[in-house]
Amino acid sequence: MKWWVVRVLPRGQRRVLPPRFNSREEAEAYAAKRAKNAWTAKYVVEEDWRLAPAIRAGDRTAVREMVLRRVQIVDGCWLWTYGLNRTGYAVMRFNGHIALMHRVIFKALSGPVADELELDHLCRRRSCVNPEHLEPVTGRENRRRGLGGVLKTNCVNGHPFDAENTYLWQGRRKCRACGRRNAEKYRARPLEQEPGTEEGTDE
Repeated sequence: MKWWVVRVLPRGQRRVLPPRFNSREEAEAYAAKRAKNAWTAKYVVEEDWRLAPAIRAGDRTAVREMVLRRVQIVDGCWLWTYGLNRTGYAVMRFNGHIALMHRVIFKALSGPVADELELDHLCRRRSCVNPEHLEPVTGRENRRRGLGGVLKTNCVNGHPFDAENTYLWQGRRKCRACGRRNAEKYRARPLEQEPGTEEGTDE
């Protein structure tokens, strides 16, 4: 087992430093040395945790064990604790770039996903990386479902969200019937009269 030192910034950004150590004591000594010259960053020691070699080897048991060390299990969800992006999805540097880890882990444990498909969180928790809570769907279907949209069959005014009455705008479902009603109200609104043009007024 090897160990590494992680530099943690105040906002939570993490950077693994290049050296790898054969013992935790060596890693802790290196972290303490770096911390002396640090103003705000913290240096923590962690077990060398790299998914890529295990994934390339096709070792699903090792991948699962490594993933479970980086999650908090809540109601069956594997909530990622290593880092989230601004929209709440699990991310980590993987193969040289920042990757969405729910997609990486799904491919490693459940099989390939077509590039044109997205993974819908059936549990509605974006930070969850449990493959059993993910379903490959088209982008259109993923947007249609939204947050609970798969259960919402009507708009707030009771009109059905079906193929004929529904359209997408900025990734959200919109009701055509409500749109027509709002347009009619807009056209029927009283127009403001310009000063000096009231009835009975002479120029």
